[in-house]
Amino acid sequence: MGKINLLRPNRKSVRQCHDDALARVKLRPCEEVYAGLKHIARVCGYKPGWCAFKFKEIFNSFPSGLDHIQPEYPSIELQEWVARAKEIRSAEYSREKARAKRAAARVGEGAAHG
Repeated sequence: MGKINLLRPNRKSVRQCHDDALARVKLRPCEEVYAGLKHIARVCGYKPGWCAFKFKEIFNSFPSGLDHIQPEYPSIELQEWVARAKEIRSAEYSREKARAKRAAARVGEGAAHG
């Protein structure tokens, strides 16, 4: 059985919101999505390859023939998808960091008792 969240019973998980946003982004023309990604990259100062890798996450292939596309303000769906992806990566990083800290503590306990 799944977990029951008593504090937020009707709230979707971040992962579900991300998946929903991705489905809506995929309905948009790829040129529009790439233009929006270019805008986000420019505003946020991301490296040049960021757009291509995000495009690949959405459409399962790298952009081809879209270098001429100029940055345009991104759709709400794209903004939401990028924000959710960032939240998920941050949460995964935090979990991994906590896991490593617990493992280091267990190793330290073993050495103290050894």
